Amino acid sequence: MQNRAKLIKVPADIGRIPYRIDTGEGFSGFTANQWKNFILVYATTITWDLLRESDRAILANFVRACNILVCRTISINGLEEAYKRLLTMVKLIKQNYGPEKISPNLHLCLHICHCALDYELLYAFWCFSYERMNGLLGSYHTSNRKIEPELLKTIHYNSLLDQFSSCVQDHQHLSACLPLIASKETSSSLAVQDEFDEIDYQKFLSMSRNVEKMAGTGSESFPGTFLNPKRINTDLSKEILDLLVEYYYNAYENKDFVALANIHVASPEAIPVLSKQNYVL
Repeated sequence: MQNRAKLIKVPADIGRIPYRIDTGEGFSGFTANQWKNFILVYATTITWDLLRESDRAILANFVRACNILVCRTISINGLEEAYKRLLTMVKLIKQNYGPEKISPNLHLCLHICHCALDYELLYAFWCFSYERMNGLLGSYHTSNRKIEPELLKTIHYNSLLDQFSSCVQDHQHLSACLPLIASKETSSSLAVQDEFDEIDYQKFLSMSRNVEKMAGTGSESFPGTFLNPKRINTDLSKEILDLLVEYYYNAYENKDFVALANIHVASPEAIPVLSKQNYVL
């Protein structure tokens, strides 16, 4: 199997499996994404003539079901076929290896198609990216490859720091020690973010959700010159101009605004009235 796998060349965007197939006890060295690639690309090619007829049937049903379920578009008929394939696979495992081999994962796989109907495609909510991030965290030299306890430990440490910070005024030694673990100041372009705190970010998010109530308003002095346009002879449609007028009307407490395009088409008698208003390009 190892020698055959080395001969298979796959496109770079598919991803690679580990250099050695037999990694860890029970192939535990495979990530979920590597398992997907192994089943869809390698498994049938490198194992088919090494399997008994019954095992070939198990593998064929499983590979076909996986091919359907990992697609970015799946029809209802495709989900029905995938369910039948998985059900046949489980029955064959029970028939050939006994009920004690029916693990919780084999039971849960029969609910995958129902999950796809309830939550859309597996592609939309699988946890491959989460597992990849765990792999990145585990690759740090300070990691012991135990992501879950390390994350919980970090959360616990941060909780203790918050607790100590709240009562720092009552402990002289604590107030002297806390600066030692203060966050380092960022440099270069990242230093711009230091001007904002959590409250500022919350206000910004609230503004983006409700433009009328939490609008970003303000003014600054006119620099004397305009920036050169990036595109020449580009006009906004009347619908966009009307939306801009409506936005500024709500953002600046119902002050009068009008699009300059409307001034251009207005009658000469109306121009003095319009000139007293605030204008929006």
